[in-house]
Amino acid sequence: MPIPLSTLIAASVAASLAFAPDVTVRRLATGGYANTVSAGIAAGTLNNHATLWIKDRTLDVHPAGFSFSAINGRTGALSVGFAGTSTLSQTPIAWVDDRAQALPVPFDYVYGRATATDGVQIVGSASETDPERGVGASHALLWDLPSGVVTDLGTDATVSGVGGGAQVGWQNGSRGPTAALWRGTQGSFVDLHPQGQDVSVASDTDGTIQVGYVGVDVRVRHEGRPRDIRFYAAGVWDGTPESFTYLPSPYRHSFATAICAGIIVGYGNTSDAIGTPQESRAVAWVGPDHAFVDLHALLPPDMRTSRATDVDAAGNIAGYGVTSGGAVRSFVWSVAAPPRRSDDLP
Repeated sequence: MPIPLSTLIAASVAASLAFAPDVTVRRLATGGYANTVSAGIAAGTLNNHATLWIKDRTLDVHPAGFSFSAINGRTGALSVGFAGTSTLSQTPIAWVDDRAQALPVPFDYVYGRATATDGVQIVGSASETDPERGVGASHALLWDLPSGVVTDLGTDATVSGVGGGAQVGWQNGSRGPTAALWRGTQGSFVDLHPQGQDVSVASDTDGTIQVGYVGVDVRVRHEGRPRDIRFYAAGVWDGTPESFTYLPSPYRHSFATAICAGIIVGYGNTSDAIGTPQESRAVAWVGPDHAFVDLHALLPPDMRTSRATDVDAAGNIAGYGVTSGGAVRSFVWSVAAPPRRSDDLP
C-alpha cells in the first residue's frame, strides 16, 4: 500500500527538527520588495525603482528613460532584472554596481525580463512581437557573459534560475507549468516533471540539484459542491523526474524559491478549511538533511505574511512581507553554518 504524502512529509519534518540552526534577522531601513541578495547586499524594487540596500542606506539604480524597474537576481556586483514603460513594453537589464545596460534579445520582442545570474550566465525570457495579437510565444533565454552569446533555449518556456552551467525553469503544459532543466543548449533539455503530479516548477539550481515545487489537484466537497483544490509541495531534484524528493514542512502548501551553499529558501502557505492557499510564511531548509526553519516566526508580530526569495553563499536570506496594516517590509535573515549530515555526527 502506498504511504500517504502527509505521512512522508510529517516524518521528514520530525527528522529535520533534530537540528535548530542559529538564525538572526534584521529589517531593511525602508519598505520595498527585497527579491535577491549577494554578499549581504539585498536588491529588488522600492517605489517602482530598481534598488540596492547597502547597510543602512538605499541606492536607486533605476535606468533613465523608463517608468519602472526591478532587480530579480544578483551575484557580486552584477544585478539583473528589467525596466519598462508599460505592461507590454519591458526590457531585460543588467547592472554592474549602479550602471545599467539593456541585454540583447535575438528576435523582435515586446516583453523581456532577466530573472537570475550566477555571475557567469544570466537567464530570463522574452515574448515575440505578434503583428495580430501583440504578444507571441515566450522564449527561454540564456546570456553567456564570457562569450557574449545569447542562446534561445526554447519556446513556451521560462528560465528562473542558473548555477554551475545549469539552467532551470518550466515549460507551459496543457494543465500548467512543467519543470525543466537545461545545460546551455536547447538540445540539452530535460523534462523534470514527476509522474503523478499535475504541475511542477523548478525555481533554482546550484548546478548539482534543482529546487522548486510540484502541485496535484484533489477533488474536495464544499457546501455540497465538488471542486478541485491544487495542493503544492516544495522539493528537490537530482537531474531526473524520478529523483524528486519532498522537503519537510508543517504547512499544507510549500514552495522552494532559491538555493545556495546548502540552504534552500521559500515559503509555506496557511489555508482555509478546505485547503485553499491563504497567507504565506517565509521558511528555509538548512544543510544536507534539510533542517526546517520557520523564518516567519522571527519577524515582528505585526507581520501578517512573508516570503523568502533568495539566499547567498554567506547564509544571508532576502525576503519581504506585509503587515496587518498593509505596509510592505523587507528583511535579511542570517543563518549560521549549516549542520553536518546526521549520519556524520559522533
